[in-house]
Amino acid sequence: EETVFTNEFLKFANFYRFEPQACNAYSGNEKGNVENKVGYIRYNFINPAPMINDLNQLTQLLEKQLTEDRNRIHYEKKRPINELLEEEHQFLRALPDEEYPVFKEEKAKANKYGEIVIDKTKVYIPKGYNYSQLTIIKYWDRFKVLSPHGEILYEDYRPYMHKSHKIPWDSILKSWLAKPRVVDYSRHAAYLPGRIAEYIKVTNYDIRKERMKWLISLLATYEMAEINEQFYELVGMQPSMLQEPDNHPYDIDWAKYDQLQNLTGVAGGHDE
Repeated sequence: EETVFTNEFLKFANFYRFEPQACNAYSGNEKGNVENKVGYIRYNFINPAPMINDLNQLTQLLEKQLTEDRNRIHYEKKRPINELLEEEHQFLRALPDEEYPVFKEEKAKANKYGEIVIDKTKVYIPKGYNYSQLTIIKYWDRFKVLSPHGEILYEDYRPYMHKSHKIPWDSILKSWLAKPRVVDYSRHAAYLPGRIAEYIKVTNYDIRKERMKWLISLLATYEMAEINEQFYELVGMQPSMLQEPDNHPYDIDWAKYDQLQNLTGVAGGHDE
């Protein structure tokens, strides 16, 4: 029976300009040579598992080891593998400048907090709540989220890559403006730097909204960490309308707060 290739595989073959040759179905004995090559790599370079920080480091490590491995003598040709490879180069085709785009497309809908689930992890999508449906394009290491009009709303590493993620504070603060009470319950509030967290958790919601607007204006010039670091200097320049009354029973003594911060570590942080 003739092998029928999928359309996706034929696109892959056309992209790299090769003609696939199928093995006979249910003939595992004919694939032993390939299995041996896989086993050689596994047992000589990945066993025991190397200590790496990410997959890019693993790629670099394997490239170095395999380049050195080409200096050995081929078991059948009795010549260095490097020499054999040089002879084959004249028959090889150059790879395309860009890699073949391998991705998976999915549809999603943001919850009331503007979040969608990617790899079992909730991810906040700026302006995601404004659309009835979003498109997720997943690559092996990254993803991007598109609006129905094709606008890229957000792109980042996939959660399982364990890369640090930049929190889009500008969009989050703008979403909090519509419902200032949600600040007390939002999962993002835990990642606010300590001084800023206390600053916007003022009990007066009108003042809370104005303070968030003020922070949004600062984010055009500063990173959130910089605002926290220069907090005393910046807060001294804020409009008087953002100040609570002097006799407010729950006003914050910032000096005491900083003393507590020195004892317990950076407030508003989280353990990995």
